[in-house]
Amino acid sequence: MTIEEAFGAVIRRLRRERKLSQEQLSLASFLDRTFISHIEGGKQQPSMVSLFALASALNVLPSDIISEVEIVLNLISSQRLPKGGPGIEKQWIRNLESHMKGAQLEERSETVLVVDDELQVREVICELLRAYGFPVLEAEDGMAAVQLVKEQGENISLVIMDVAMPRKNGLEAYHEIKKLRPGLQIILVSGYHSGIFDSEVTILQKPFSPETLLTQMRLMLGASPPG
Repeated sequence: MTIEEAFGAVIRRLRRERKLSQEQLSLASFLDRTFISHIEGGKQQPSMVSLFALASALNVLPSDIISEVEIVLNLISSQRLPKGGPGIEKQWIRNLESHMKGAQLEERSETVLVVDDELQVREVICELLRAYGFPVLEAEDGMAAVQLVKEQGENISLVIMDVAMPRKNGLEAYHEIKKLRPGLQIILVSGYHSGIFDSEVTILQKPFSPETLLTQMRLMLGASPPG
């Protein structure tokens, strides 16, 4: 993700949070609507003057916008859980593994694509889903995930994808997959707070519980969790 794209993602999220259209933001900031569209599309980076104008219209400090952009860029370049380190990740994996023992097979027909560059994490999530009866496909990064969707997209009902991955990160893959199959359900997994992402993106923040993952999956696949 480029700096321009990160700025665009942050400005777009802030605007949508305030329920403003691009036209309304244009009027409030005294900036051209096309210019705002280019910023949100990652095609243009705001100047210092336009940054202050946007911040004022969005009722935030310019430094807040810059800080969020830095968080997004750090998120994309990160390859590990940002909070707690490897000890937290190992404990989280153990929790997922232990949950499989009590899994009740549901015989689901929806195929789930699991995308994570960490082999152990990917394998554990796949085994958890198989224990609950979900057919599973695997991909080691965003590039492989996009290719799988191109080849087998009609057979995939849900994608569970880590954000921080090499070659093609989860956010980049998310947008490419949505272009290929707009209706495909996608859950992004991140160690960062979900507030930095667009509101329409479904985020599970690490470390999440197996129950949280399964409940979100059932809701997105159109089935309520068993009572």
